[in-house]
Amino acid sequence: MRRLGIAVTCAALVGLLVGSPFASAAPAKAATEPAKGQYSSEAEAKASCPTDAVVWVNLQSKIYHVASSKTYGKTKRGAYMCQQDSIAGGFRAPKAPARKSSAA
Repeated sequence: MRRLGIAVTCAALVGLLVGSPFASAAPAKAATEPAKGQYSSEAEAKASCPTDAVVWVNLQSKIYHVASSKTYGKTKRGAYMCQQDSIAGGFRAPKAPARKSSAA
């Protein structure tokens, strides 16, 4: 049974690679191609939103990071966006770190 599953998976992958008629008709969107309102460079984002702040959005966690953040432009899966567009798209600011209380 396991060999059949592996064979089917391999056949599907080969079909995708050679353009088999049995492969999906709609090609998958490239992983590196940004969605609408997302930019691959900071300069593109700044040109598109001159009156708004540019933020880096982490596409996996749905959190945006401002330019002063240490993770700005550094997460594995992300893009630059206008801050207001990122909020409208469901992204949120990172949570503030918990404050330590001092014992008297």
